[in-house]
Amino acid sequence: MTEATQGSMSENDLVNRARGEVFVGRRDELAQLASAAEVAGSGRGQLVVIAGDAGVGKSALVREFCGQLSGDGWTAAAGGCVDVTAGALTYAALIGILRQLDHQLGREAIAELAGAGLGDLAPLLPRHSGSQPAVGGHILERVLDFLVRLGEVAPAVVVVEDLHWADSSTRDLIAFLARNIHTARVLLLVTYRTDDLHRRHPLTPLLAELERGDAPWIRLAGLTRPDVAELVARTAGAGAAPSVPLLLGRTGGNPFFIEELLAAPAPVTALPEGLRGVLLARLRDLPDPVLAVLRPASVLGQGFTEDLLNAATGLPLAQIEDALRLAVDHNILRAAAGGLRFRHDLMREAVYDDLLPAQRHRLHVAAAAAIEADEAIIDPPGARWGVLALHWKAAGDSVRALGASIQAARWAALVGAPSEAADHLETALALMEQTPPESHPGETDRAALLEQAAEARHAAGQAMRARALAAAAVTELTGSPDAERVALAHLQLGVYSRVVGEALASTEAFERAVGLLAGRPPSPAKAEVMARYASFLMVSDHLREGLAAAEEALDLARRTGSRRFEGHAMNTKGSLLSDVGRLEESFQLLRDAGAIARETGHLDDLARMFVNLTTLQVFAGLADQALATAEEGLQLARQRGTMLSYGIATAWYQALAAVRAGRWDDALALLDAFPYDALEGLNLVSFAAPRFDVFLQRGDLDAAARTLAPAIEQAAAMDDTQFGASTRIRAAQLALATGNPDQARAHIAAALAISARCEDMWCAPKACSVGISAEAASPAPDPRTVEALTTRLSDLEATARSYGGQLLAEPAAFAAMARAEAAELGSGPQPEAWHAAATAWDHCGDQYWAAVCKHRTADALLRAKGDRAAAARLAADALATARSLGAAPLAADLEALIRRGRLAAGPVPDQPLRRLGLTERETEVLDLVAEGRTNRQIGDILFISEKTASVHVTNLLRKLGVASRKEAAEMSRQLR
Repeated sequence: MTEATQGSMSENDLVNRARGEVFVGRRDELAQLASAAEVAGSGRGQLVVIAGDAGVGKSALVREFCGQLSGDGWTAAAGGCVDVTAGALTYAALIGILRQLDHQLGREAIAELAGAGLGDLAPLLPRHSGSQPAVGGHILERVLDFLVRLGEVAPAVVVVEDLHWADSSTRDLIAFLARNIHTARVLLLVTYRTDDLHRRHPLTPLLAELERGDAPWIRLAGLTRPDVAELVARTAGAGAAPSVPLLLGRTGGNPFFIEELLAAPAPVTALPEGLRGVLLARLRDLPDPVLAVLRPASVLGQGFTEDLLNAATGLPLAQIEDALRLAVDHNILRAAAGGLRFRHDLMREAVYDDLLPAQRHRLHVAAAAAIEADEAIIDPPGARWGVLALHWKAAGDSVRALGASIQAARWAALVGAPSEAADHLETALALMEQTPPESHPGETDRAALLEQAAEARHAAGQAMRARALAAAAVTELTGSPDAERVALAHLQLGVYSRVVGEALASTEAFERAVGLLAGRPPSPAKAEVMARYASFLMVSDHLREGLAAAEEALDLARRTGSRRFEGHAMNTKGSLLSDVGRLEESFQLLRDAGAIARETGHLDDLARMFVNLTTLQVFAGLADQALATAEEGLQLARQRGTMLSYGIATAWYQALAAVRAGRWDDALALLDAFPYDALEGLNLVSFAAPRFDVFLQRGDLDAAARTLAPAIEQAAAMDDTQFGASTRIRAAQLALATGNPDQARAHIAAALAISARCEDMWCAPKACSVGISAEAASPAPDPRTVEALTTRLSDLEATARSYGGQLLAEPAAFAAMARAEAAELGSGPQPEAWHAAATAWDHCGDQYWAAVCKHRTADALLRAKGDRAAAARLAADALATARSLGAAPLAADLEALIRRGRLAAGPVPDQPLRRLGLTERETEVLDLVAEGRTNRQIGDILFISEKTASVHVTNLLRKLGVASRKEAAEMSRQLR
């Protein structure tokens, strides 16, 4: 592995002096790593976790193995997380990795590997001047894209050491890479100290997640007795070593401990109980000039540069060089990429712990002063703010630590590290309590820091903490005469309260924001408050009030020139009109809102448009369009660093669209790219929905129950339809699947009680359908309940008509199912009604529910002694769909129906186009393509938009494996 140092010392000189270290044993571990490398080298990336106590040889194992891979043509780079006195540094390991690769490959190659992500990665690169602005995007996907391209050039091994010191953003990065590294030809090795962990250590949740995954683990124990003997023989002078059994018994085979005992200034005949005494004895045997350099070096951290050491000590450079050479000779330091490092952090800790309090204070002050004096002395320069904050805090200078923490938060946000930005902001908040008000930065105050920290926590997906910080900001502003600022703080609290499922608190906060500005003249702030209030009413399914608020927001925005919130209100209005099926107006308003978001540069608003458009397309039965729209939204979320806010919402609906389209494995894969177990509030509930749907429809009831349980717990306090009602409907579905119709009845009653408090046009039809199914499954169906549910459906349809629209395709399909089930309960077999429901689901493109309704149609035909040939065709078609989806319970029901009705006796016509995966709608479109129709003509004939027709044509070309409409038409003729 190539290493680089700054300053005038010879890298080769330092490296050669460090080569006296001996590596012994670890044959099994090297074999395990070689196996992982073989898989990674073949194109499927691997992550390997290496755990062990301090000094047990994790770094030595990594160096030995990386050296072997480098000899085989692999690219190798390593970086370590850094603990500078009291805290971690943002992306320290990633900075080290990029520094090594920059040294090995050159900046031009790095730029090529980074591609479009260079703007995001540039602030982390060495010698970054700031001339190339970062776009503030989320760095997780940028790093993954970089690694994918790196592996395309040559297989690569990338090492992140000392994960126990990782900052929260690095932990997020490792969690993300663990789920996605298989896409890169890269072996990712991470190491951490087991003896540094405790139950509440921040690394514990990540380790638990990695344990549940398929990452190999290597848990290093001490060396075996033969290995200890070999280490002693190759390290100690003749006759100078204590007995191997004594060493093994006292050190547990820990290589670092053994080496330090062997290097002690005098022969060790009676081993001390603690290693610290041995280390200090070794250090005190060094010449005073070496100790004069090592002491300030220990304050600078595990790694440092000559230039920084020179600036912090004021010692002549020649004296520093001589001292460093002696330290390398004595195996205290080693060369590392970009500078020098203590050979082991236990050595640095021993030096640092031996400092007197006054020495520590003086050295921290000197280090901070040196960093402040030269902004380029820390590379990359932006990283210096976090280091400064730590040094000033350790020096007890809370005023300077406060300013540095705020700057560190800004840099962390710039490089896409919202968790770390929030950490720095919360540190700043604590420091504000320790400093006089006149010393606080003039451009901010406590309430502003609380609001910024809440926003950062929200961006990092930490919903509970975001809500608590927003509430603290509101409290901080109590009594403020600035009504607009107070109103905006209540807005933030309302948004984050809803995310954690606190519906009442959310409503109160939004209404308080509106009330504070009621009666005041129009202003941009008032336009924002009303626009966001309209959005709140929209997601709460208060249709009439939401439309009124959206219109008021549009008026305020136009009167005050608030172009951004004009687009925001248009987005909301379009979404509200979609509730009642006014699709053309909805699509136009959403497109216009997106254009305004692009025009004004507020890409978070554009991300919101993608979320709302995807939602509309899912419920309008346009799953393929929803998948494409969601992908656009996810690309934007990746660029903007909002994957854990807007990205989560978009991915949830993309997964729902994939479920509707029969791409169940794709849906689960989409969700697996997110840290499901770390999700909170609405995010946890939303991600449970598509997972549950897949597990239930596949018949894995245990997995369905496990998935739904935490969502039910979270949804217990939610009284909205999107989460509270929909989760209870799924609970009813699970109850029916497990033979508990009375439980299902209770869940549906609860869901409909929520739905009745608003104008719910999406969930209520499904609730009615499942509720009537619960009556049908009951030994004693209640006709009054069935009548009430069918009446509720009629009321919903009437509501949609009163707004000049109709139910969207998916709610309408559930309504058709509900009516078919209700008619069967009252009048026996209803093949026509079930056929209508099947047609409705085919129109939606939902293969599973269409197959369910075809099964019920075939069953009704047999019970009504109707057309057996039609029943056979329907059953065969539904069975083929069920088998292709892996819907085992439905397939079993169909197989039983076919046996019972003896339908298999007659031939079932082949449907080659369906076998190729075309939906009925796509088959209709293909027929028209074969006739030479244009997309506009297809749209007119099928009553769909030209764009929808275009999407269907694109999908059928892909499924048929052809490149043109002409080829598709020819294949259609051949297959019919």
